[in-house]
Amino acid sequence: MSETDQTIPAIEQCLARLANGDSSAWDELITHAFERLVAQCGRIIGQQLSRPHPLITENAVAAEVHQRLRKAMEADNVQPKTAREFFGLAARNIRWQIQDMLRKRTEQQGDTSWFAQLTAGTGACTPAKLAQENEKWELFWQTVDQFTDDEREVFDLIWIHGLSQYAAADTIGKTRNQIDSIWRRVKMKIAKACKDYASPLK
Repeated sequence: MSETDQTIPAIEQCLARLANGDSSAWDELITHAFERLVAQCGRIIGQQLSRPHPLITENAVAAEVHQRLRKAMEADNVQPKTAREFFGLAARNIRWQIQDMLRKRTEQQGDTSWFAQLTAGTGACTPAKLAQENEKWELFWQTVDQFTDDEREVFDLIWIHGLSQYAAADTIGKTRNQIDSIWRRVKMKIAKACKDYASPLK
């Protein structure tokens, strides 16, 4: 059974039960979605931080996203009804949390204890290298903010949620070739914006 066959119907069943007032469906939704959320936050953090940081971990970020997501889902005006809407809501909250994380890291650059920690040991992350990384990710997220709706949705499904192009196509009702075309456009825009750095997109 494919990724889409397993995940999307399970999420949509939980969303339908939540809409009918069955609060127990939230725990099941987390079972289907939260492990993926932790994995994707871990992957993104691994790309955006050159050295581990005790306060910035996939579990910590995922927990913050979980709180944001649950609060958003409890608001009647944004409660998702489909897996597509759920993925979109989750991706927005992941993006916001990751950007908050990077903004806080930038603010900490003036903290000498922070730099002492970063530069300790082999393979130290120097202030100059950290500044370059921050600049790259600032350009990256600025470009994401300027995507068209189609581009952002495909970016969210493939890069944020880690879906295959086939799963993304099934989720939003497009062909795999259409998804591939949009994804190529996304990668070109990122590569152009981050031309002085290695592209974060594979």
